[in-house]
Amino acid sequence: MVMSQKKPVTSTTESAVRMPTLAAGGFLNLSPAQKSLWFMHQMEDASATYNVPFALRIDGALDRAALERAVDSVYQRQSALRYRFPCIDGQPVIRLVDEQLLIRKVDLRAEPDSEAALKAFEQSEARYVFDLEHEALLRATLLHCATDEHVLLINVHHIVFDGWSMQIFLSEVASAYSALVRGSEVNAEPLNFDFGDYLSLSPSNAERAPDIDHWQRRLAGAPPVLPLPLDNKRPAVQRYAGQRCHFQVPEAVSDALKNLARECRVTPYMVGLAAFSVLLYRYTQEADL
Repeated sequence: MVMSQKKPVTSTTESAVRMPTLAAGGFLNLSPAQKSLWFMHQMEDASATYNVPFALRIDGALDRAALERAVDSVYQRQSALRYRFPCIDGQPVIRLVDEQLLIRKVDLRAEPDSEAALKAFEQSEARYVFDLEHEALLRATLLHCATDEHVLLINVHHIVFDGWSMQIFLSEVASAYSALVRGSEVNAEPLNFDFGDYLSLSPSNAERAPDIDHWQRRLAGAPPVLPLPLDNKRPAVQRYAGQRCHFQVPEAVSDALKNLARECRVTPYMVGLAAFSVLLYRYTQEADL
């Protein structure tokens, strides 16, 4: 995952904290979460379920060469973005590659409806199916929509990226771009701790065994799906062909939820999850959710 730079370690502790950085061509084992995502990617052939697409609209004059350098600088600094996932003896491993990220350029200015063309392009890109073993798991496209109006479209596979990564990525790209247009150099200082270091320090399978045994016992006999009163029959294979329903929570309700969370000394997310569990119970009469 994309990591943020924390306070530098001191020289007296650096040797004790810093692990050797994974060199290009080297191998690492996957984290448990990555193993799960890798497995699901193999099971769901030609699926874009685990893509993380997002777009940044840029209004005003743009130095496209500087933006391309800025994006590539983050791609180089955040080594997890350059991971590949080949198999050795039937087991997936992480391989770090040394490569430059090139931004595709698409000109939509001649389109009769550039906004419609942009939306169609974004939808098509979001459905792109990554090859986890052979290709870059981050795709960048710069779309020229109108005079002084661009959209930077990024599509990344979730096996190397998450919601936290997005904010770090955009912040580092903005910082690098600002430096380049001012004529300064990009911060190329390596991270004190990257995702490869995290993997090196992660517990082994033997160390995780007690936790795995605990949850296997707790989840034994759990129903595979909830008996929700659905309009249609579930497909034999999950297709993730769902839809989003957007709505706005009234401010009074939001404030009440925050106050309840504060009184119970929990997060608003935990209150919302509890409310969702109550709703599921109402529809299913199942206490085991």
